[in-house]
Amino acid sequence: MKIKDCQIKDVLECDDNKSIVEIAQILKKNNSRHVIITDNKKPVGIISITDISNRVVAEGKDPKKTKAKDIMTKNIFYKDIESLLSDTYVEMVKNNMIFCPVTQNNKLIGGVELREVMGKLSQIKLK
Repeated sequence: MKIKDCQIKDVLECDDNKSIVEIAQILKKNNSRHVIITDNKKPVGIISITDISNRVVAEGKDPKKTKAKDIMTKNIFYKDIESLLSDTYVEMVKNNMIFCPVTQNNKLIGGVELREVMGKLSQIKLK
């Protein structure tokens, strides 16, 4: 079974030159907790509301002048839609992830949640 067998959810994305104010507005408008930062549709980072709190507000940075690239978590984990579901599950659990960005031809197409991966894996019949 592969990731493509799962329900791939839409994700928020933006480029790394957006200000933190713009990112916060996107998150609020979409009632979301994180946004994937992309470069030509390739995932290069992620910013969560916790990142905004810890890396901007708590450090006294100006959210209008601070850019996504200044605070994003880099080298993020993501998987291709053709990746094996079992490998994805192991890596998600090992990295304490509940959500995994999904790519196709190295371009972000959405994301898959850990509960979806676990649900699909539970459907596999053991011999």
